[in-house]
Amino acid sequence: MSRSALGNSLLLSLLAAAAAALGYWQRDPWWQGAPSSLRLGLAGLALVAFALLCFFCLRSRETRASDGQGILLLWASQTGFAMQLAEQGAAALAQAGVSAHALPLEAANAAMLRQHRRVLLIASTTGEGDCPEHAASFLPGLQAEPLAGVQYAVLALGDSRYQAFCAYGKQLDAAMHAAGAVALFPRIDVDAGNPKALEAWHNQLSELAGGAALAAPAFAEPQPWRLMARQCLNPGGVADSAWEITLSGENMDWQAGDVAVITPCNAPQRVREWLLETRLDGETRIDRHGTLISLQDLLAYARLPAAESIAGHTAAEIAAQIVPLPVREYSIASIPAEGALKLLVRQMRDAQGELGLGSGWLTAHAPLGSEIWLRIRSNPAFHDTSPDAPMILIGSGTGIAGLRAHLAARAARGMGRNWLLFGERQAAHDFHFEAELLHWQRQGLIEHLDTAFSRDGAAPRYVQHVLAEHSARLRDWVAQGAVIYVCGSLQRMAPAVDAVILQTLGKTLHDQLQAEGRYRREVY
Repeated sequence: MSRSALGNSLLLSLLAAAAAALGYWQRDPWWQGAPSSLRLGLAGLALVAFALLCFFCLRSRETRASDGQGILLLWASQTGFAMQLAEQGAAALAQAGVSAHALPLEAANAAMLRQHRRVLLIASTTGEGDCPEHAASFLPGLQAEPLAGVQYAVLALGDSRYQAFCAYGKQLDAAMHAAGAVALFPRIDVDAGNPKALEAWHNQLSELAGGAALAAPAFAEPQPWRLMARQCLNPGGVADSAWEITLSGENMDWQAGDVAVITPCNAPQRVREWLLETRLDGETRIDRHGTLISLQDLLAYARLPAAESIAGHTAAEIAAQIVPLPVREYSIASIPAEGALKLLVRQMRDAQGELGLGSGWLTAHAPLGSEIWLRIRSNPAFHDTSPDAPMILIGSGTGIAGLRAHLAARAARGMGRNWLLFGERQAAHDFHFEAELLHWQRQGLIEHLDTAFSRDGAAPRYVQHVLAEHSARLRDWVAQGAVIYVCGSLQRMAPAVDAVILQTLGKTLHDQLQAEGRYRREVY
């Protein structure tokens, strides 16, 4: 029984008891116009009838939920996007009169799925086909569990740059099907937040609500920011170049751990070459939602189709079919009090040596002073929820970005119980933010600063090796209530660091830290 129902029941019981006590205590009429015994009896019956009505309404609602009338939305999220979609979807369905609620994937089991009967799974994929860490226990727990009678759908979030595109969502889809569940509609794969795919998912939710017009997901719209500066932090090094990007804008509202979602553009030269190849006039004006825009400007934000695929089509026909470029996400390396939004971006190149879409736009193609369209996405999974606790920060490469934001936030509060472990290739080239970190250490804001540069010694030495060397300190800090934040490579650094933490602390404490939110990872 809910708290509100329990409260109403207690209140009605007290009223009934008070009425009975007063009736017993005052047997004679207390004033000339006092109600007759018949009227008092009828009033008492009305009170009892109201109590029974409340009880049966509550029972009916609980029975509907337990009989599977509601929709269960389960999310597996690495950076908070899947969680946001699930929670907003549940709220929209509830507004339309459909019982729905959202839970993290690991909170569900086969029995819960059978109970609800209609289950929507929203799952992101991290790294090369991995599931978000918190959801690792779901699929193993689902094995050999029959789900006959359950209807489901999957929204798979991924990035087509990776070979295992939407792999975890596909695994969930296959596992549900193998267990006997029936798909409500085909799986929807979302490439880097593609709005058309998200719109298709929203339309399916509307169908589940009987065609009701559901509130659209409330995502912050991209805003124009100004590219103020960019600086290569590791010139001459053996690693791919890492660039500090400085942006200014009006919406200086985020917190350490949040993510900048960049809307990149094609390199201007690439658009010009495409127009020459297709013999289209880039100055042709296209009507886009009541606004005239040149074809060249429109193509800047679109996937450029193969020239042969659009032969014989007009500029307007091409514009109607183009697909927006996928967004790119970067950990924010600064806090608003510093007056700028800073990113640390590694230049990525494809097999032909061409710069990657996001890194190329930010580090090379976008002119200084130009507009960079971005929105800030809250990432609660990597927020500092224990601001007074000691913090252990472990990162490698550009993973220092998210850790630097946390250090800046704690330095601004004068919180000095911070231990940073950072790994890169060469100290002479790749010690990102070195002067600043050493300054914070001299001020006592970083209590311990330990580094590992893999190319500087005879044998490679990585950040996990440094952590293992300080296992006694790790146990001591955790005993004092420390939180652990890890940021960097999912494939290399993060598993190795996790193995050291597991070996040092033991599985029970390791799992306890994760359950309590004292061990958080932003890995990619």
